[in-house]
Amino acid sequence: MAQLQRDFLALIPNFTKENIQKFNSIHFIDAENMIGKPTFKTNFVKRYVRELNSFISQYLDIYNDENSLFIISAGRNFIASSFYQYKGLEKKNIYSIPSYGKDGADLVLVEALIKYLFSTDLIKFPGKIYIASSDKKFVKPINEIQSFSKNFFLIISAKGNTGKYMLNTANFIKVFGLNFPDNLIYFVNNFAMITGANDEKNFFNIAIKDLDEINQKVAISITCEDEDEKFYNRFIDEEFRNISLLESYILRNFGLSISIDFNDKDISLNRLESSS
Repeated sequence: MAQLQRDFLALIPNFTKENIQKFNSIHFIDAENMIGKPTFKTNFVKRYVRELNSFISQYLDIYNDENSLFIISAGRNFIASSFYQYKGLEKKNIYSIPSYGKDGADLVLVEALIKYLFSTDLIKFPGKIYIASSDKKFVKPINEIQSFSKNFFLIISAKGNTGKYMLNTANFIKVFGLNFPDNLIYFVNNFAMITGANDEKNFFNIAIKDLDEINQKVAISITCEDEDEKFYNRFIDEEFRNISLLESYILRNFGLSISIDFNDKDISLNRLESSS
């Protein structure tokens, strides 16, 4: 991958491509992307940094196995704040990289990926690799990582919106902070927002009707206000292309075959009837 024009501060000091190999896993965390856009009108930096700290603490509680490396990027004003807890000065496995300018946090992580994973003189990292972001700037790095690693995980946030570019790219996706079945419901709801079936004004609702874990099958129902089946048609798309995509995503990320009722319409049955 080509080097990028810098608009952020220097990368991790005194950290070589070689000693990265001692870790079992490495996490590239786009912290601002994961916590979403704040709406604070007063004490903005202090309150936003508090959210950053809370998110990172929760992330470390879930993923820190005592031999993981965490590379965190966020705006320099936030990381430089006296309220920010994860500057990495005392810890040898947590590094916060300040960034600035448009897309700064994304670009600093992409350059970290280039430096520590893609250099031609580097033995490919054998452990688990995590990217915590839904930003499409990571599509190309994800493709490259998956060309040499079977241990890649994309972590997305329920506070963000993950587009088709990421869903199509990553082989394994986890929804941060959500356990099954809430992560499955979020996943389907996010897909519905991408297709335009859920416009946040049509009372879109998803529920699990039946879960057969032995046979790895799940049935869900979707209800919404839908005159002239406008939202139904957006959800299935012409020739049921959206549904085929969603089925493949659910199978890949949850190991489940899915069937869907949309306002009491059996999508699988409708697809069968349309093809006959």
